[in-house]
Amino acid sequence: MNDLTASVLDRITDPSVRLWWPGLASRLVNDLSQKHRFNLASYSTSAWITQGTISPQRLFAIRNTCLIRTQAVVEVLSPALQQRYGIPDCRFWKVDELEQGAALELLASSLDEIAAMPELSDTVGQLAHRIHLLMPHDDAYDVNFSEPELPLSIFVSIPQQPREHMRWRVAEAIVHEAGHLQLSLVERVVPLIASPQAQYYSPWRKTARPVGGVLHGLYVFGMIAEWMARSSAPPSHVRRRLADIDQEAREIADFAEASGLTAIGAALARNILMRISAAVSFPVSSEPENEGATLQESQ
Repeated sequence: MNDLTASVLDRITDPSVRLWWPGLASRLVNDLSQKHRFNLASYSTSAWITQGTISPQRLFAIRNTCLIRTQAVVEVLSPALQQRYGIPDCRFWKVDELEQGAALELLASSLDEIAAMPELSDTVGQLAHRIHLLMPHDDAYDVNFSEPELPLSIFVSIPQQPREHMRWRVAEAIVHEAGHLQLSLVERVVPLIASPQAQYYSPWRKTARPVGGVLHGLYVFGMIAEWMARSSAPPSHVRRRLADIDQEAREIADFAEASGLTAIGAALARNILMRISAAVSFPVSSEPENEGATLQESQ
């Protein structure tokens, strides 16, 4: 067993470690760069997927100076790659629209909220090397995703009319997708799924899904629960999100016993369920809120 494998096993089964596994992301990303022989500093979605034959249309550096100095990079894809990753009822923000500033300002304020927990911010920054901004046709809905073929890229939606109070929706989406990237990198190191074809009920999709997908869902919402319980989000929003996550976790309370998980995968599932329960029990401030609008949930 090498040092990275031992480190991964220690973190994912230790009930005292936050689910974003402080310090692990940098080791996972470095391992990825060594195995694929690429320079992290020059990583881009465009270069990764086309082996360097297509360059980004434009890059925007977003600096965050809340508690620790970090930088995120928004990458605008070429028209050909936008078509490849386009989805219905959504389009990519255009360069001239981003230059107007509102979308990037909302993204920066969302990163500031994540940075209030420096270890989480470090994990997110290590994993989300490139952020792609989508514009949903309906501002009431969020469209966020990541792709297994893109190990360090996330796609996050920002409404056509960005408003400061929406920062929690965007922050949650960033944490969510970074969590998917981290668990995918973990799966490159230790086996979590024994039978990819095995199915289990997903409380998020309301239907049976492969156990790997359910484990990913449980993990990212566990991360969100731990972060949200200690965040400075409006108390009513925190309580609502924790209640939702708790209810969904209760629907799969016996997931650790599901066929298709390895012993390590089962141990991870038990750990996440325990961490969600602890997050839900964490005291949430009841002080008056100063937000001027109701936050909408991001699923």
